[in-house]
Amino acid sequence: MSRKPANAILALGSALLLSGCVVAAIPVVASGALLGREAIGTDQSEDRDGVVAVEDTAPAGPVSETPVSDTPAQAPPPLAMTDEPIVEVQMAEVPVEELPASQIAIPEEELAVVERPSANFIGPVEVEQGEAPSGVTVSAEETEFAAAAPLETATLPLARAEGPPTIPEPTRPAVTLQPTQPAGPTDFRAYDALYSYVDSQARRDPVQSPRQSAVLAAPGSLSPTRTDCSIRPPAVLIDLDPGDQTFDPSITPQANPALGQILASLRLQAIDIFWISKQPAIAAGAVRKSLVASGLDPRGNDALLLMRRADDRKQARRKELAETHCLLAIGGDTRADFDELYLYLKDKTAAQPLEELIGAGWFLTPLPLNAQTPQTGRQ
Repeated sequence: MSRKPANAILALGSALLLSGCVVAAIPVVASGALLGREAIGTDQSEDRDGVVAVEDTAPAGPVSETPVSDTPAQAPPPLAMTDEPIVEVQMAEVPVEELPASQIAIPEEELAVVERPSANFIGPVEVEQGEAPSGVTVSAEETEFAAAAPLETATLPLARAEGPPTIPEPTRPAVTLQPTQPAGPTDFRAYDALYSYVDSQARRDPVQSPRQSAVLAAPGSLSPTRTDCSIRPPAVLIDLDPGDQTFDPSITPQANPALGQILASLRLQAIDIFWISKQPAIAAGAVRKSLVASGLDPRGNDALLLMRRADDRKQARRKELAETHCLLAIGGDTRADFDELYLYLKDKTAAQPLEELIGAGWFLTPLPLNAQTPQTGRQ
């Protein structure tokens, strides 16, 4: 066999070696070397004196892989023919042992990548059925029946939107209150009206323009006809008793500067001030002390009309005053303070004609002395 086929086989082995597959190239190179040896040994056995065989028994080291280019490999140039002896290189075959699967280490990069769910990922939630309490055995049929049984929905009646409940008013105990204010004007401005009326009447000439008295000429007739004042001195009468009760001088009165100024103005016009009460005459000192303390009679010069006897009445005291003075006005908190006929009327409407005197001689006024607290040590 000629050298050209042998060289071609060697070149083919080198090309395969350069391709990067070490394990596949070694047998090919080895077989090519053996074929070359046989061919050369047959053709040149007569011309060669001997063949020096060099065997490399060392195992082949790791050969780095060389990237294979897409460009086709160029054929190596033809070897120059020389007369030098050919050295035969014999490659030792390296046995490839198959390792068990348990010893094969697979790189982590080649393992299947398992994506970890993020912290915000919410997967399907499986609702676990509650376990039966200890000591209770639940059969499979009961479990299937409970799962297949429809759930019953309780229907609650809707409350109708109604108004707030009616709360009955608590029953208040009956309390009997003593009348402390007149059944009429309760403002002290009623005294202003009294002052204006009395002032206009006092300025009249008794001869040319007779003054109007506040005392009825015939009370039983329910006629508004009044007594004749003539030339008697003018006077004003103020009732101290609250309602049908009797004034109590043991209480500390409240000062009333406004009323005190009105009464002071009347005194300056020579109009006499009289105070009347159901108190007995023996209590005159206590009554006067209250008037002085309140400022209504600071000098204590006003006259008091008190009861002198047990059968004495305020009606009689008013009649006696009308005989000595021209009683221009009466101030009180009830109509009975003007005339006692109101105490005996069964039909109040019968006295309707007398209503024309209200504000024109009769004045419904608040109590002149507003009681506060009892004095210490006195009953």
